[in-house]
Amino acid sequence: MVPAPTQSHLARGTLTRRSHHLVP
Repeated sequence: MVPAPTQSHLARGTLTRRSHHLVP
């Protein structure tokens, strides 16, 4: 596994959080 850049990691976290928050 290649360590993704900070931006990618942050973007993934935001997307996951948003998805989890939107999905009941």
